[in-house]
Amino acid sequence: MLPFENLRGIFENVVTGLGQEGNEFWDRNPEVVMKDIFERLTLLPRQPPEPEPGPGPQYDIIDGKLSIVASAPLEDEITPQLRLFERLQRDVERLVNAADRIDNSHPNLAFSIREYGTLLDTSLAELDVTGVWSVGSSLAGFAQSFREQNRNRTLAEPLEPEVDGLLQSVIRQHGAFIMGFEEGRDLVDRADRFALDTETTRGLEESGNPLIAELASNADLVHDDTRAVHRSVNNYVQEFGWASGRVGYAAYLLVRNAVRVVIRWAVFYGFKDAVEGVSAASGFPSLKAAISFIYNFASPLLVFFASSPEMLAYVQWAFYITQQVFKSD
Repeated sequence: MLPFENLRGIFENVVTGLGQEGNEFWDRNPEVVMKDIFERLTLLPRQPPEPEPGPGPQYDIIDGKLSIVASAPLEDEITPQLRLFERLQRDVERLVNAADRIDNSHPNLAFSIREYGTLLDTSLAELDVTGVWSVGSSLAGFAQSFREQNRNRTLAEPLEPEVDGLLQSVIRQHGAFIMGFEEGRDLVDRADRFALDTETTRGLEESGNPLIAELASNADLVHDDTRAVHRSVNNYVQEFGWASGRVGYAAYLLVRNAVRVVIRWAVFYGFKDAVEGVSAASGFPSLKAAISFIYNFASPLLVFFASSPEMLAYVQWAFYITQQVFKSD
């Protein structure tokens, strides 16, 4: 059965029912008649305004899956950053080569190192600033957490001095590099203010952990490159929490912006395919995965966005729609 196909049937039944109404129905006050017709045809709650994109990584459906859209530097930011970028690339390459030595002892850190290296393996003009900020925040978080654990002698296996030295050097350069972008400075400022509200940040953990984990692992819904960014942030927050450093804000933005786009395209293509009787979601091959995500994760989604009225209304509306799909099963 097509997603939303039962909605098409309900719509057709309503139209048929209107055609069978007698004179008593149609002879009423025209305003009353039109109101009645509107209420019958409005099978679903009226769509709330689509939330604004907001800061941080932006998403779209690319090659049929949820993907992060690269946020390139401004033209006048490229030349001043070039020398630092090239130096950072060289040092990250050395760090990536050293990551082999910590695959067993610190696999999550090793993964973030390699993902950071992957994001830097491009020209500066094509760099994804928000992706580098997200993964770099995770990398910096790991570096700080492991250094504190080592100082407190609570780290089971300290990092080798060479690896730790390379990591700290890269983190210092990352901090300077990301502040060279207007978008980077804005995200750092927002993240620092976000981290001040530790009560709210910790409150996001219980509902946010399953959401970011699903976005990091659902290969049917999320593009491989995008899942790698999600995984880097997910690995950190699952181990150290949302209230530590700037990574909690990165996780929040990834979840918020990803869910917004999943809802937008799931609803659009769901109705389009149902009305046109298309046998497959041609514009969004991952439609069923998107519907399942909204439906199966409704509870954490509603809790996660409880303090964001525009996103909460959007999620509630989308959940109502996806329920119609599962009612037909």
